[in-house]
Amino acid sequence: MSAQDTWAQLSGGISLTDLIVMGDFLLTGDEPYSGVPSPWNRNDLEAAARRHGRRPGVRNLRLALERIRYGSLSPQESRLRVELTDAGLPEPHLNHRIMRGGALLAMVDLAYPDQRVAIEYLGDHHRTDPHVFQADIHRRERLTAAGWNVIFVTAADLQGPIPRAVFLVRHALHNASSTTLPR
Repeated sequence: MSAQDTWAQLSGGISLTDLIVMGDFLLTGDEPYSGVPSPWNRNDLEAAARRHGRRPGVRNLRLALERIRYGSLSPQESRLRVELTDAGLPEPHLNHRIMRGGALLAMVDLAYPDQRVAIEYLGDHHRTDPHVFQADIHRRERLTAAGWNVIFVTAADLQGPIPRAVFLVRHALHNASSTTLPR
């Protein structure tokens, strides 16, 4: 059985968010890092949804198809994007490359480039691996020096009926629209 058929068959037993997370992975794989495209594309997911269109959960499957995006490199990045858009915030760019002087400054998990707001999801290894922890600090310093507001989000920030991450991003976007950002 194909991965996209398995995804479609799970639609009756998992949440809409989980279907989106899985669909994001199927479209993206690890291509933003490796350069190797995912073996699946949106047409494959749509075809699977048509093949399994009479099973329980088909409504969620169709809703998920509308919200699946290329570019997320982790389940939590996808969950964060879903939380932000569910809260009425604009859809962020995924794994956005920030350039400065023609060179790559950083690739951030989610971004609102016009407002210069970068959002980094930090899994537990960002805390426990000293090299990753130090790299996160240095990346934040580079981005801040370039005029970006960097928001670090952890699993705890995605909890609750209205996750703290939503408030952090809403506040950053509000502040960005209230000020003139240096270019």
